[in-house]
Amino acid sequence: LQFILHFHSNDDLNDIWVLAEYEQNKSNIQDEKENGASSLCELFKDPASFRRLVLVAAIQASVQMTGVSAIQYISPSIYKQVEVGTAQALLYQGISYIWGIAGQLWCTVLFIDRIGRCWPLILSNLTCSVSFIVTAAVIARFNDIGPSAQKGLLWAFLVFGWIFQFTFSMCCGSLSWVTPSEIIRYQTPSSWGRHWLPRQLRLQHNDRTDHRSW
Repeated sequence: LQFILHFHSNDDLNDIWVLAEYEQNKSNIQDEKENGASSLCELFKDPASFRRLVLVAAIQASVQMTGVSAIQYISPSIYKQVEVGTAQALLYQGISYIWGIAGQLWCTVLFIDRIGRCWPLILSNLTCSVSFIVTAAVIARFNDIGPSAQKGLLWAFLVFGWIFQFTFSMCCGSLSWVTPSEIIRYQTPSSWGRHWLPRQLRLQHNDRTDHRSW
């Protein structure tokens, strides 16, 4: 109670908002003691908990499968394949991150509670997948065409890369963490399950893109 008072009401013990939050915290703690899972086995025995666990793991795995690890983490190698120099690559990547911040601000911060979770997550996964396919196809075709057509392909690559970044940051990336925190009970020790699979998927990417076909 003293902690809440110090940060929210300048130590005013009669502040209604602080007292309400204090009572809510006490209620949450009591609920965790009464309904919490005492072991990992209970996550699999209880159908409701198991369903939440599977759903959370599926959401985070699907987000990694959009190709975000490849586009974000090994972008210099990707830009090199479409003959973009280091200075330009850093500029384009900086623009991409600006789009990402804008996406998070627009959806996650301002509108997500109004538009819901399900459809934004579904549509953003589809958009990211299509954008990833287009950028991969551009890389595959880039060196087989003339210089004049290469400029058009380069801009197609950049635009779809920015669309990917904006869409991923707007919905996929944020909601893949927001949704688990909302549907998994506070005390459920399931983070090992929903962190392990995305980690394994990220490890599958490396910087040897020169030897991978689209």
